Amino acid sequence: MSKNSVNQVTDPVCKMTFPPEKAAATFEYHNTTYYFCNINCQKKFSSDPEFYLHSSAPVSCCCCAEAFEDDDQVIQQRQKKLLQGFIAAAVLTFLIIIQDHITIYSAQTGKYLQLIFATAAVFGPGGFLLRRGGQSLKKRQLNMFTLISMGVLSAYLYSVYAFFFASKLPELLLNSHGSAKLHFPAAGMITALVILGQYLEARASSGASRAISSLMELVPPRARRIKKCCGSITEVALDEVEKNDHLQILPHDKIPVDGVVIDGSGSVDESMLTGESLPVDKTVGSKVAAGTLNGNTIMIIRAEAVGKDTLLSQIVDLVKTARSTKLPVQKLADRVSAIFVPAVLAVAILSLLYWGLIAHSWAMGWGCFIAVLLAACPCSLGLAAPLAVTVGIGVGAKHGLLIKNPSVLELLRKSDTLMLDKTGTLTENTLQVQAVILANNIAPEEFYPVLFSLESCSRHPLAQTVMKMKEYKQYADKLPEVEDYTALPGQGMSAIINDLKFMLGSVDFLQKENVDIGKFAAAQNLDMTNSDQSVILLGTRQQVWGMIVLGDVLRQDALQIIAALKQQNLDIVIISGDSPQAVRKTACTLGIEEFYAALSPQQKLEKIRARQAFGRNVVMVGDGVNDAAALAAADISIAMGSGSDAALANADITLLGGNISKLSKLFRLSQAVNRTIKENLFLAFAYNITLIPLAAGFFYTIFHHQFSPVLSSIAMSGSCLLVVFNALRLWKIDLDRQL
Repeated sequence: MSKNSVNQVTDPVCKMTFPPEKAAATFEYHNTTYYFCNINCQKKFSSDPEFYLHSSAPVSCCCCAEAFEDDDQVIQQRQKKLLQGFIAAAVLTFLIIIQDHITIYSAQTGKYLQLIFATAAVFGPGGFLLRRGGQSLKKRQLNMFTLISMGVLSAYLYSVYAFFFASKLPELLLNSHGSAKLHFPAAGMITALVILGQYLEARASSGASRAISSLMELVPPRARRIKKCCGSITEVALDEVEKNDHLQILPHDKIPVDGVVIDGSGSVDESMLTGESLPVDKTVGSKVAAGTLNGNTIMIIRAEAVGKDTLLSQIVDLVKTARSTKLPVQKLADRVSAIFVPAVLAVAILSLLYWGLIAHSWAMGWGCFIAVLLAACPCSLGLAAPLAVTVGIGVGAKHGLLIKNPSVLELLRKSDTLMLDKTGTLTENTLQVQAVILANNIAPEEFYPVLFSLESCSRHPLAQTVMKMKEYKQYADKLPEVEDYTALPGQGMSAIINDLKFMLGSVDFLQKENVDIGKFAAAQNLDMTNSDQSVILLGTRQQVWGMIVLGDVLRQDALQIIAALKQQNLDIVIISGDSPQAVRKTACTLGIEEFYAALSPQQKLEKIRARQAFGRNVVMVGDGVNDAAALAAADISIAMGSGSDAALANADITLLGGNISKLSKLFRLSQAVNRTIKENLFLAFAYNITLIPLAAGFFYTIFHHQFSPVLSSIAMSGSCLLVVFNALRLWKIDLDRQL
């Protein structure tokens, strides 16, 4: 295998790139050594080297992230095939059943048609079930497909034999008209029901690649490059941008690369990366990141990191790695099947040997053998978990819970740690005016007209927030004229109004303008060093007229829901990219003792991994791009419906409307779904275990009646109906009741 670089090789199956010393296996083919990230890739390659050497499409494996983006397409294709298979098998089964009720041709012709339709169903749509059963026997790893394939083949092969050699069958296996009892309908019905269960399970894996595409869509596909020779501007594709290129960023445009501002100034919305609700002011020398949103000014930047080197691309890689290493949940049914399947096979074989060797009735023995396999065929077992989860998804949607990964409804009950982002999750996405404090000698009718006149000249996001104050309507028609307006990005503004020079901006800005803010602070008993909140001061050279306080606003019911979740014995932790003071204030208000602030996306991911390293099951709730990697790594990820596309795509569950109070409904739904799954599994196993002794002929000496294969197939269908009806009861659950 040729190396991609000095220290890198590529797995020919999954296309993952890694150092050769980390290879889990190698394989020699045509005097070339090929390296593999895991033994399964090596086995696949050795079975058909030419196929993988001439295929450019990666095959997803347990180790790699390179094939991740193709997973969703593969899953959708599988879902489509399963749905088509179920429809085909169901139609064929219906055609098999109605043959006994059609009189336009002879009964023998009807049986020929049954044979044709059953063959088409069993070896067409149901062919993959038979292959899985054969693989389980070959690998000596018995599972539910072992019983399914043996049950289907037993019913089908027996019916074929009975159809062509009915005269050789004992009277016990003939009906009242002397015809053979055929089980073609049972073979078709089992095939259709099992494919339905597989289709429902396949839906649990969909939506993976959308997580990657939503992140990449944050970067614009083109950039405005400035030619250094003449200064002309050309729009080019993003992949043509190189390091040190000069790019023009227009107002409200997304920044295409990581870079440094070399001309212009303004504010940039970096909330998707940092979680900070307040836009960050940028001047010459400031760094900007790809995917962030420019404000209202034009800036020129020098590209420093392009393509895969940008911060956003690194987040994409984190998401890929985190998602590709997430292991599927081991179903309770799988664990029980490891014991149940061998036991059923043993009973079937013992019943055959007993009636054939000891009771000298091989006809009875074969009848019992087939009946046991059909009665124990775990169609209901295959439906028990997927059906309950599917109904749970519908119930959740009705209550504003968009559940994209159904398996999390089973996992949620095992969670012991709840990690939450602050901005956009516990608090609203934008800062709001929380208070207006006026100097003792300044009246509102003096303060507000000046304030709104100055802010109306600005396009800064905070100015827009101020202009939304309810007082604006009262003074909108009385705003004085503004003269000599000057703005300093990131600091404030000044202008002359009514022959007075006013300054509006931060504490530092007014201090630089030699405005004495100490008297105002002392008179109002204010601590101007407290940075829990953002403040805007308005004043003249002589004094401060007033102060506007802006801060985070807790989401409605946040305090109540946090208190309720604490009763679930969850460790609640805040992980935020916001300032330590703001995070501390939110944590104290909500009574959350553990919190971390000023975290990068990588640091958030590390906090998740650190908990998981100690065996904790982590639920992550977030709303921004900076939460995307952490959401992907968490055992269960929940996004606020008002959050970024990347967060929504990476989340297993979305709280529509951004209402955090829906978390309580989610936990109630999880409890109900898990309870229903356990009930379904109990019904499936209890029902089948009850039928197995009857099918094996244990009570034949008492009742003198054999539980025939026909009755076994009908009874098997009855167990499926029990599971279906029990799962449908979830629609009546009351999720509005308190936890």
